Amino acid sequence: MSPLIFGVKGRARPQGSKRAVGRGRMIEQSPHVGPWRELVATQAHLAARSAHWPLSYRGPVQVSAWVLFRRPRASQAPFPGRPYGDADKLARAILDALSGRAVSTRGAKGARLAPVIADDTQVVDLRVTKGYGPEDEVVVTVTPVLPQHGHQEPLAVPGISDTPST
Repeated sequence: MSPLIFGVKGRARPQGSKRAVGRGRMIEQSPHVGPWRELVATQAHLAARSAHWPLSYRGPVQVSAWVLFRRPRASQAPFPGRPYGDADKLARAILDALSGRAVSTRGAKGARLAPVIADDTQVVDLRVTKGYGPEDEVVVTVTPVLPQHGHQEPLAVPGISDTPST
């Protein structure tokens, strides 16, 4: 199965903190993140249908996102900083859109659009890169991770042993 690649025009919105509104109900602090997730979910769904990608895919995936912001005229900053959001919060909004979490996007006939992946816990490798570009946009790649055949040794980390100490 080939990777799913799609773009979303517009300014990416980080998924920030939530606030309590009573009776255990929580809502997003930012009024912009909901519409942004809906847009990402719609573009992902349309790209998946066009590429014959299986909707609600259940296997492990690698997700990479290039999050580009138009550089302000007066800015000489080498990368988009604080006003553009943390990479992890941008990733959270994108992953929630891919998995259909916190998204109520409906198709032309009113039916809820199926997500690209069944759950964001399927993401085994994640990369988010922020940068400046000619316009505000995000390019997302979702790649199925093929199972490894045979025994795969765990990554050796200096100073950490896989055998319990006595």
